[in-house]
Amino acid sequence: MRNAPVQMKHDEIARDDARSSVERTTSHQRDVLRLALMIDRHGGRVRRWYRAENIAEFGSRTPQEMCALGFGGLVVSYLEQILHGNRG
Repeated sequence: MRNAPVQMKHDEIARDDARSSVERTTSHQRDVLRLALMIDRHGGRVRRWYRAENIAEFGSRTPQEMCALGFGGLVVSYLEQILHGNRG
């Protein structure tokens, strides 16, 4: 029983870490879709691109997979480069 408070604190930290990870992923998803819509105003194409476009630079992963794996920030940077004309 003496370890119970320590275990509860550990569980709280794990929950907070998981919540932060989900919030980051959701935030990146929104940012990715917002930026993609700035490049292509057609929502249907953007949704298809997000779910199905395998990007070689990301190991042939889709933007959706990248966000789910916690690498949505890389997709955001990729799209920002396109928007600024630094990528074709």
